[in-house]
Amino acid sequence: MDGSGSSSLRIFKNRTVLWIVVFFGFADVFAESYWDLLSQKHLVNLGLPVRWIGFIFALFTGISALFALYVDRIERRLGPRTSLIIIIGMQAVIYFLMVGQTSWIALAVLIALLKNNRNFAHLLQSEYENRLIPSRIRATVLSSASFLRNSLFGSALILWGYGWSLDRNGIYETLIMAGYFVLVLGTFMLFYFPSIKRRDNNTENCGEINQESKEEVKEET
Repeated sequence: MDGSGSSSLRIFKNRTVLWIVVFFGFADVFAESYWDLLSQKHLVNLGLPVRWIGFIFALFTGISALFALYVDRIERRLGPRTSLIIIIGMQAVIYFLMVGQTSWIALAVLIALLKNNRNFAHLLQSEYENRLIPSRIRATVLSSASFLRNSLFGSALILWGYGWSLDRNGIYETLIMAGYFVLVLGTFMLFYFPSIKRRDNNTENCGEINQESKEEVKEET
């Protein structure tokens, strides 16, 4: 098998790399489903004037951009495992709280928190990919991971299932199911898959290769 094909298969052979793809794909896909399929309709159903939608979503983006400035500092202080627990825990809690909302203002606050939580996950994913995947194979592995996450795991399964549940069960039942899925499966992945080493606050660990990756690089050479 050529080098490109061998590197593509590494996503399935390396437990840590597979964990990164599965965990962050799972953590993001439910939030993406809500954001893409439901967020605007949900706000309008609770009384948000349609003419305000553009302004409200621009405000969400601005808040998220400001929060992104502090992500690295937050992750260093909390450590990887606590950061990942927050990503899963906050997402589930936000879904459960959305069910009982009757005010679009309160819902908008929850959506802003969900977007910041999702942004936190995206930035941590990039950090851990750079830290744990050898640079010589990173581009090939990440392209394979993107295909798996977006084409198979994301679009074909979860997004379709989310839309089907909305049509069949309605908004609130779908949110409750999403919250339980995120909480149960996210907790399982947190405790079953490998942990990521905590960075020292005074050092940079980008490009770190764990032992499993080192052994695989040796096999290539």
